[in-house]
Amino acid sequence: MGAADLAADLLETGDFQRAEELARALCDLNRERQTVEQDICADAMRQIESLPESARSALVLASDEWHQGVVGIVASRLSEKYACPSFMIHTQEGMGKGSCRSFGGFNLFAALEACSSLLEGFGGHELAAGFTIRKENIAPFRDKMNGYVRAHCGKGIPVSALEIDAAVTDPVDLTMDEVEQLGRLEPYGAGNPRPVFALLGARVEVLQSVGQGRHLKLQLSKGLCRFDAIFFSVTEEECGIRVGDRVDAAFYLQGNTFRGRTTLQLQMIDLRLSRVPSRHETENLELVRRLVRGASPTAQEADRLNVSLDQFRALLKAMRRLLPGGRARVAMLPFLRTAGELAGGREPFLRSALALTVFEERKLLRVAAVDEELLDIALLPWEDSVDLYACPLLQKLRAGAEIWEGREAL
Repeated sequence: MGAADLAADLLETGDFQRAEELARALCDLNRERQTVEQDICADAMRQIESLPESARSALVLASDEWHQGVVGIVASRLSEKYACPSFMIHTQEGMGKGSCRSFGGFNLFAALEACSSLLEGFGGHELAAGFTIRKENIAPFRDKMNGYVRAHCGKGIPVSALEIDAAVTDPVDLTMDEVEQLGRLEPYGAGNPRPVFALLGARVEVLQSVGQGRHLKLQLSKGLCRFDAIFFSVTEEECGIRVGDRVDAAFYLQGNTFRGRTTLQLQMIDLRLSRVPSRHETENLELVRRLVRGASPTAQEADRLNVSLDQFRALLKAMRRLLPGGRARVAMLPFLRTAGELAGGREPFLRSALALTVFEERKLLRVAAVDEELLDIALLPWEDSVDLYACPLLQKLRAGAEIWEGREAL
């Protein structure tokens, strides 16, 4: 943002006081850039929400209020977030200057060549490029670029995914010695990316906003180990994680020096509700699956699965709340955990898993497995009265222990 002269002066000066002044000025400009970037990104996402589905294979966005020096950074963030190429255009006096970023190896330069009749000029390479365009050509350019992406990607349009170099099987292995060993791999760059690690099934012990709410400081635990972590440019709301949640964390391993002391720190890249079951969750899922396969429950198991009609109602209400628009593709484990927590009561995860099975059998929900982690779930229309206890699984539980009396309807 026009600070190259300040940076050059900082590198050249031999005056310590002058260096401090220049460094402070650069820090102020960087904070200004971050604020501008966040504002542009928020505005761009509002534009995306208003676009029809046919215009979301390639994001072509424009505004006369955006800073030309920042749109490239925002385009990169949008490409990662929405898993598609992004084109950010700053318009002024009838002309637009655009900056674009690729996703998933899509060849931007070839795409711009195919749309060159609508452009005044362009340059760059496969992964990043710039172009100029007349304002009246932006809408036709959006249509043509989206058509080009669909034609060349088809059903193979990439999804956003983070490649992990290694999942940490034993958290004891995460030490400062490992950080020092990783330093031998430097320098990192396009041909030598920084190693990305994953810690699966960790628990969030601390979640705290820092840097005037722009960043997150966390503490994660797994087994007997605890790790400090920092998540830059992510707010608590954007993170969607709470203290006590089980999460899968992707991170860089690094040292953090504070007041002369260096400690291990995880620099977060991404964080999600864990898709790795705990030992207790694994046992609960296996119990429900075993009963579905025809096994008879013990009296103790039947008691654990003694779900009242009010509890079923609460679980159905919770699941409906987690299905915006009446249908969604969900990660199974976080879905069951959250539904159980929302409904409350004893054995929330186990009873949530049972309820999902019962609701599917009684045709309140349609459930289809996408893979081992994901489910497609849709609400189905149903009569005013549905006899849940006509479900064979619930009848089997009643046979295991006489814990329900009479028949009740939802």
